[in-house]
Amino acid sequence: GKVSCSTEEYWRDLGTPLAFVHGSADLVTGHATSPLVGRPSQALIHPTAVVDPTARVTGGSTIGPRAVIGPHVVVDRSIIGSGVNVAENARIHESVVDHDSTIGSASVLREVVVGCHAHIGADNELPAQLRLSCGIRIPAQGVRVSGTAAACPTVH
Repeated sequence: GKVSCSTEEYWRDLGTPLAFVHGSADLVTGHATSPLVGRPSQALIHPTAVVDPTARVTGGSTIGPRAVIGPHVVVDRSIIGSGVNVAENARIHESVVDHDSTIGSASVLREVVVGCHAHIGADNELPAQLRLSCGIRIPAQGVRVSGTAAACPTVH
């Protein structure tokens, strides 16, 4: 149901990035109310953002100005900053991606905070509670949480 408290009280506890994401999502979906947010919806998408028709933006996610969300991307309960580019088939859950970062195709982020100007290559699976500094670069397949690492293709 509705959270009956002033916006100030609501935001006071949002010290961790995850709490911030949930707080933002609650405001967008209407679980918490604020004079700053209009009628409840599944997402707050900036008019200059480009979201592919096959992408799903849900759970009170926010998509910032000039962000590009590619085909078959899932953004759930997350905050995507301005100028962020999310490539096809990426999945972003309960995460924050700061401005001008790139998320490669088929990468999975769950409870992750990505700093600005970061580049996450394709096919990465980032572990929960990870915080990535601004400007960091992770190559394709650089980080996997589950499954086994691929054997080295080179003959030693």
